[in-house]
Order: sequence, then C-alpha cells, then structure tokens
Amino acid sequence: MDEQPKPPTRTMAKRLRWPALIVALLVALVVFLVRPAVLEWRDLSNRVVCANNLASFSAAWKLYTLESLPPGVSWTEWLVENGHITRKQTIYPSSGLNESNYILVTYPPEHSVDNTTVIAYEPKSNHGGEGGNFLFADGHVSFIRVPAYDELVRSLEQSAP
Repeated sequence: MDEQPKPPTRTMAKRLRWPALIVALLVALVVFLVRPAVLEWRDLSNRVVCANNLASFSAAWKLYTLESLPPGVSWTEWLVENGHITRKQTIYPSSGLNESNYILVTYPPEHSVDNTTVIAYEPKSNHGGEGGNFLFADGHVSFIRVPAYDELVRSLEQSAP
C-alpha cells in the first residue's frame, strides 16, 4: 500500500514563508542602500565624459584657432566637419540631443588670454543644476558648482562683445 505524502500543515507553511520574507527584505535593503551610490557613479561618469569632450575641444582649438572659421559657421560643426573631433564629443552623454549644447565664449580681438580665460562651458542643466564643466585657455577643465557657476557665467555674459 502506497502512502501518500501528507499535505503541508499550517506550521510548515509558516516556516517556509519566513526565510523567503527575510530574503526579500534583505534584497530590498541592499537595493535601497546601493541605488544612490550607483546613481552618483553614473553622474560622476557623465561629468568625466563632459570634461574629456571639452579637453578634445581644447586640443582642436589650440591647433586651429577660431580666426579660421568661415563666417556664420558654428565652431563645433567646423571641428566635426574637418575631422578634428567626433559628433559624439559635442553632445552631453545623457541629454538625448542630436546637437551640441556646449557654449563657446567669444572675446574681442584685443582680449588677452591667460589661464583663467574660459574658452567653453556647458549648461548647468547637463548635471541636474549642480554646476558644469568649464574649459580654460590652458587646456584644463574644472567642474564648478552653483553658486560659483552662476557668478562665472554672469561675468562671461557681461564681458561678451
């Protein structure tokens, strides 16, 4: 005579639920703790990509001065069309845009250029309003946070020709 297995009792079902509940809570806790760090790493990697893009602009800018641009041509378009940088380098990684949103600063010819002269920068919207990368004439790129970002952009706009 074959004995049929007994159906699980109520206490057995409770015993089986607790480990699953504990595992689910541990997974939720790990996700809750790790998610902000992953998002911060993604934002940091986007800042680095932007800084590298602007550094590429710097190298191209030093090789081919803006004086050689034909009238009415965007400096980023000119650099891309002549193969000095790639189209991808002109676009913020997470923007979803198809065109550059980096901003070139123009100066009158008599303006002297030194290590504090800003050549290009990006809108602070690229980094959630926290600030943006600035490319300086000596080739270095710095991420500047708000409110210093706002002050620097305001001073650049006031000195524009």
